[in-house]
Amino acid sequence: MVKFSPSMFITPSIVFVVILALYFFFKKKVKEKHAYSHVLYATLIVAYVLNFVWELAHGPLYKGFQYDEKHIYFCALATLADVLMVLLLFFAFGLLFNDVFWIRNMNAKKVIILLLVGGLGANFSEMIHLENGHWTYNSTMPLLPLTGAGVTPVLQFTFLPWFIFLIISKIIKRKVS
Repeated sequence: MVKFSPSMFITPSIVFVVILALYFFFKKKVKEKHAYSHVLYATLIVAYVLNFVWELAHGPLYKGFQYDEKHIYFCALATLADVLMVLLLFFAFGLLFNDVFWIRNMNAKKVIILLLVGGLGANFSEMIHLENGHWTYNSTMPLLPLTGAGVTPVLQFTFLPWFIFLIISKIIKRKVS
């Protein structure tokens, strides 16, 4: 299963501080404050639910995973880190496109960039976690050929943020003109 170490919490802690700074940066800048809050709350909820389901679904591909209290709690904790990464993508792309509501105008270019950043970031993250022994896969985890990263965690962050933002874009279109 998972070997907890302080190094596992360094990146999420830094990401949390960056997200807070970006939250306040955009809060000062945005005119539609109610819509901004609504979109962020919706993003938190949708990102948590979808990532938690994903974590539970691919849990058996990790060594020692069982559907017991300990592992379900770990999935819940991992999901919090996933949500932080979704928010980091949301705000980073807000900076890139100079619009925190960038997802209301999703086009092919934005989707391709999001898929690439998500996939490459997940691949890099998995390689680091595997190298540091934070977790290991069992023999049923399909692996990417060049990196040895698991296919399911890479797919999770290649496609799930896009799907989350697609759902949230429907909310934005209703809340922001």
